[in-house]
Amino acid sequence: MVSLVAARCGAAAVLATDGDEAVCETLRENVESNGLAGCVRVERRRWGGAREVPERVDVVVGADVVGSPPPRRRDGGGANGWGWMG
Repeated sequence: MVSLVAARCGAAAVLATDGDEAVCETLRENVESNGLAGCVRVERRRWGGAREVPERVDVVVGADVVGSPPPRRRDGGGANGWGWMG
């Protein structure tokens, strides 16, 4: 969705990625049905490897970005009650 909005807002070129090929295929169908195939390229990619960004880019936008939780305190306590620091 973010890639389609970026293209509609005037981005000259958009690289949309996901680690799941089924998601990429659905995205390709959406790109095509919205007439954005000339602007949006879809690639299956799992971020975190050696080749993070394939070329020079002006902006990176993420959606559904999942990261590692902050480290646990040794005593299991935490300000938020879940045992996380901070």
